Amino acid sequence: MGKYNLGKSKTSVNVQITKDNLYIDEKRCKKLEKSIEKNLDVLEKSMMNIEVILNKAVKTGAVTSSRAKVFKSWGRKCKSQANSASKLKEKISTSFAEDAKNYPIKLLDERIMELEKKLASLEKVEKR
Repeated sequence: MGKYNLGKSKTSVNVQITKDNLYIDEKRCKKLEKSIEKNLDVLEKSMMNIEVILNKAVKTGAVTSSRAKVFKSWGRKCKSQANSASKLKEKISTSFAEDAKNYPIKLLDERIMELEKKLASLEKVEKR
């Protein structure tokens, strides 16, 4: 259970889509969010089950000496990964709700800035 560097992602969204103007339908995303939460729940439960099995192998004497230490280490890693999945599930949920709430405000701010620029340019033309 080592760390792996998968490198930077080079996948582009789409040639016609800029990341600044990317809009995602909130209703459709809700289904994706629920699916991600469900999969993280499965991951959390699986990692906890693996931890229990590894600890049972050590306690029953199925593995001994240095192998027992390795199994205990893997068990701790599984438990920490299960906790990470749980925290990630909460973070995704709160982040999605926050983004969904802030997106309309962002759109309004951008529209106000555009209108202010147009007004400023009109005022410059009138002063001449």
